[in-house]
Amino acid sequence: MRILFLSFTSGQGHNMACKALMAYLEPLGVQCRMLDALECINPRLSRITDRTYTRMTQYAPRAWSRLYRLGEKTTAMKAADQFFSNANWVLAKRLIRTVRSFVPDAVVCSHVYGAHVVRIMREKGLLPPSVTSYGIVTDFTIHPYWEICGMDFLVLASPYLEYQAVKRGIPKETLLPLGIPVHPRFARAGDPREARAALGLAEKPTLLIMAGSMGLNPLYEAVAAIAAMPDSLQLLAVCGRNPRLRQRIDALGSPKVHSLGFVDNIDRLMDAADWVITKPGGLSTSEALAKNRPMLLIDPIPGIETQNQDFLTNMGMAMRCVDVRRIDESVRLILDCPGRGEAIRDCQRRFAPRESAKTLGDVILARYAAGRSDGR
Repeated sequence: MRILFLSFTSGQGHNMACKALMAYLEPLGVQCRMLDALECINPRLSRITDRTYTRMTQYAPRAWSRLYRLGEKTTAMKAADQFFSNANWVLAKRLIRTVRSFVPDAVVCSHVYGAHVVRIMREKGLLPPSVTSYGIVTDFTIHPYWEICGMDFLVLASPYLEYQAVKRGIPKETLLPLGIPVHPRFARAGDPREARAALGLAEKPTLLIMAGSMGLNPLYEAVAAIAAMPDSLQLLAVCGRNPRLRQRIDALGSPKVHSLGFVDNIDRLMDAADWVITKPGGLSTSEALAKNRPMLLIDPIPGIETQNQDFLTNMGMAMRCVDVRRIDESVRLILDCPGRGEAIRDCQRRFAPRESAKTLGDVILARYAAGRSDGR
């Protein structure tokens, strides 16, 4: 079987969802190829788009929120549909040629842009009817424009988002509420004591805070507030590819804080943590859910991430901290009320889909096998 993955680099969540599913399918002999849809059309435009998204969400979040809300309106949806249909037919011809040359049996789209190109190919007769299309919604809400993409199946982060999807006009029979795919190494939760021992950490309350796409100041302020607490705890601060942030954290000189740069063992760090402190991004929160770790959500991007935050806290699967400068008060609550963490973990076990990459991968393989037996 051959599967083409169409992603989009605005943040890393869309890429991570594709790579997670590929990590499950490739060992089973499935031939996978991933393309950044916009990169394939114009690499320079892709870089500009990624930088613009990052800078807007960091430095002009209110403007980003207004754009996002505009996209949810029906009038904007119709205008965007016409614009994308015309523009993509002109701009996406290189991508269309690449898709056709790969001859996929299925196409998986983790962003609406690639999904819209697939819809155009279908309408123009450039994609055989036998090719099944899957869209993956990488947040705990339904992004604008998925309803105009016409995917054969749409993967949702939770069964409790079905009402929202149907309300937006997406046929219920196309919905696969299986969870956002996360890498198979997150599928099992490790014992915190064993993980701390393996990582050479002390046996004490442990918090993991991750920068992700967060700006320098919010994460630094959070770390500084926690480091100033008198309690005996340890904080694992993952700064990613942000050496300036790591230098500022190291300058605090706090023995409580273990600063880390880019790491490839977030799964093991989550095993070691009692709580995960993170922005409410779709992928990072899905990884914490898969590890069954209670979350404290901070610094959401207005629009998508505030909706993620609302969903996760309404479902009892996370707490939120409105002001990172007062995060020590939330941490104090966590330490004083250990039952709060267990209550959140219980909600996660009840409401969060499990082994999402495996479950979705098995659905894709089963539908392909059924199609072959039917002679399609």
